[in-house]
Amino acid sequence: MDLQTQRKVFAAFDGTRPLTPEEGDLYVDLDPARGMQDTVTRLVQTIVLSPGSTCQALSGHKGSGKSTELGRAGAQLEGKGYLVVNCPLKEEDIDLNDVDFPEILLAIIRRLAGRLRETGIEVKPSYLAERWRMLQDLMFRDVTIDSLDITTGLATIHTAIKGSPEMRDRFRKAMEPDTGNWMSLANDLIGKAVQDLGNKGKNGIVLIVDDLDKMTTRPLPAGAITTSEYLFVNRQPQLAGFDCHVIYTVPLDLLYSSAAPKLAQGFGCPPVVPMTKVRNHPPDRADCGEGMALFRELVARRLRKAGVCQEEVFENTEVLDDIIRFSGGQPSELMLLLRQAFVRGGFPVRRKGLELVKAESRRTYALMLRSGHRPILEEVRDKGALTQGADNEKEVRELLFSRAVLAYINGSRDETWYVVNPAAESWLK
Repeated sequence: MDLQTQRKVFAAFDGTRPLTPEEGDLYVDLDPARGMQDTVTRLVQTIVLSPGSTCQALSGHKGSGKSTELGRAGAQLEGKGYLVVNCPLKEEDIDLNDVDFPEILLAIIRRLAGRLRETGIEVKPSYLAERWRMLQDLMFRDVTIDSLDITTGLATIHTAIKGSPEMRDRFRKAMEPDTGNWMSLANDLIGKAVQDLGNKGKNGIVLIVDDLDKMTTRPLPAGAITTSEYLFVNRQPQLAGFDCHVIYTVPLDLLYSSAAPKLAQGFGCPPVVPMTKVRNHPPDRADCGEGMALFRELVARRLRKAGVCQEEVFENTEVLDDIIRFSGGQPSELMLLLRQAFVRGGFPVRRKGLELVKAESRRTYALMLRSGHRPILEEVRDKGALTQGADNEKEVRELLFSRAVLAYINGSRDETWYVVNPAAESWLK
């Protein structure tokens, strides 16, 4: 295989971004092996049937496919006459290791203004200049904001605060007493846009705020709650304060915390995008034929995109199946493992190269797992169950956040069950 073809194959397995609507030929419906109750329909129908604004949340492991499902929901809502504003809060927008509502608010305003401009709606609230001057006087004396254009001005602010914890702290202190005015600015944008969109036959605005499920969960300095609890529970009234429909992604471990009931009060019971079942419920370790077939199809479609056949990329079918099993049913992890195999062992992927990749993944988990995790992991391995309580909440959340424990929702009763990540299994021996 020549170098140009190898690069095409490598590019085809980019799991760092969700599929776009134009890449529908690559989409594989994993629901039959995920046990989901059509989460996309649930999100869409909640919006369509509600007379007023709604605030929903979607959860699941990192890499389970939430962004792709949100993209499908957005496409359906666009088809039903809504203007969908995608707000992926990636590293260029905020620092996911240290995130709070003020910078989320400004990121949403920035994305909203940019999306409205694309539709031909230019909105400049009368008091925007006052907000600029306030920020500049309080903290940005050394930052030039030479435009009242929202997207340009907010991009300047985000660049200034993203790389500096000190500047970020100053920014939050400046924003906190003025948050209500910034919310008014956002809702002025939304209100005027909804009116203009209504004149064009549109039904309203939907904000899809992705990537907050990837935020780092850690104890706040006071020690009483974690960063994710503070954002999604304490700040929930502000997250829900936009005069339009909003969907957020939330960290899965938060659903297993003592704050879960309060989270449900604010967002309802967030649907979860689980892993794809590639093996049966523990202690049975036999392959799940349906899940394995769906993952093989996922790989096959990307190989077709690259213009190659399976025999050119994999030594044999068993090597491919072994990678699928080792992924634990994580779509993005499968992509990552394949890319690592291409780099470590070249083409075609052989058993030796695969074992190098697996050993590296095992070392990663061996470094983070502790003795307090062992009884939880043993229960998951032996019974597929996860018993949580006040005495082990911290460890349970760590294992879910790190994906050492993977959650599944399938079976005869669509019950939730768990598996130890194949990369973490050897630590128990």
